[in-house]
Amino acid sequence: MQAIALVAAMASVALGASPKHNLLLIMSDQHRWDALGMAGNTIIKTPVLDQLARDGVRFTNAYTICPTCR
Repeated sequence: MQAIALVAAMASVALGASPKHNLLLIMSDQHRWDALGMAGNTIIKTPVLDQLARDGVRFTNAYTICPTCR
C-alpha cells in the first residue's frame, strides 16, 4: 500500500496535477538495517530520520538483483 501511495505522488508531480506535493527520496548505504533509531537501535540517535520515517513512507523490504560495488 505504501508503494502505491509513493507511485501516485510521483505521478501527480510528474503530470503537474498538484504543484503542492513534495517528494523526498532518501536512500542510505553502508550500514545495517538496524543502524537507525527508528529501527530499534537504542545507542545511535537519529531523531531527524526517525521523524521523516514516522511522517512519510518507509520501505522495510528491499533487495537488489546485483549487489556489487565498483
